[in-house]
Amino acid sequence: MVLPEGMNHFTIKKGLKEVWDWERVLVISQFNDNAPWRAYQAMERNKLIITLSSTVIVIEAGEKGGTFNAGVETLKFGIPLFVSGDLTIGNQFLLESGGLKVATRSSSPKVDMSVILEAIRSDKGLSMLAVQESLF
Repeated sequence: MVLPEGMNHFTIKKGLKEVWDWERVLVISQFNDNAPWRAYQAMERNKLIITLSSTVIVIEAGEKGGTFNAGVETLKFGIPLFVSGDLTIGNQFLLESGGLKVATRSSSPKVDMSVILEAIRSDKGLSMLAVQESLF
């Protein structure tokens, strides 16, 4: 879990307390321990999440905001970006900018993960994965 604030502000959400297991979770923050949540820090945190990822999936991006920005940054970093075929303004922009379209199953609002997994496992998908020499 990558926090958009300092570690001293971390709390386990009520809905997760029953299943929380410190042996299976890593919580990190790039910010000062006492830094409060700020919108610009959330955007900076997204860059760290992206650089730690081999693939990013966008389900619904508006024409601005954190999800849209994360999609744009993913493309800048050269990391494969899969975008739901739902045609929101942000999704359309990300697809036109190099995102890979993933269809949703007609019987479910969930993304068809088999397409993503196959692309990552295939020679073509593996060649799309960026070789990162640094985080930023």
